[in-house]
Amino acid sequence: MEEFEEKLKAGRDKIFVADHMLMTTYSLLKDPKILLSILDNISLAYENTLSAFLQYERLFRRISSYTPEAGSELNFFQLKVMNKYGIKEDLIEPYVRIRDILKAHKDSNIEFSRNGNYIIANDDYDLTKISAEEIKKDIKSCKDFQALIEKKIKTLI
Repeated sequence: MEEFEEKLKAGRDKIFVADHMLMTTYSLLKDPKILLSILDNISLAYENTLSAFLQYERLFRRISSYTPEAGSELNFFQLKVMNKYGIKEDLIEPYVRIRDILKAHKDSNIEFSRNGNYIIANDDYDLTKISAEEIKKDIKSCKDFQALIEKKIKTLI
């Protein structure tokens, strides 16, 4: 199995875990802290899928080399690959937003739950809200992105 195929499988597995956590675990426990773990799994699903496509493109020498780090892969994908294959920006926007939320969580000193949402506050008290409804949309967007990437890979073979 090629490395890009392993990354695709890892991406599918991560989105399955995120979906299961939201639909089963979160619906039973109603603990908003679980929403952060779900976001982390969605982010990893995007990351693995994006990395798989770049590895596939690199394997067939359609793109030049890039630094295999999450931030640089995303930038490379946005600058060089998206326009080439007609991938719309709205499929990758949730990933960018999720990365920003996870970074805010990492840098935040104040976090709390309110009305079933998880709130992250930065040092200037700018609030970021994480809700189950928004995460459902993120999971759907990630699944759409994965389906598109898998379709692109199958048509390019």
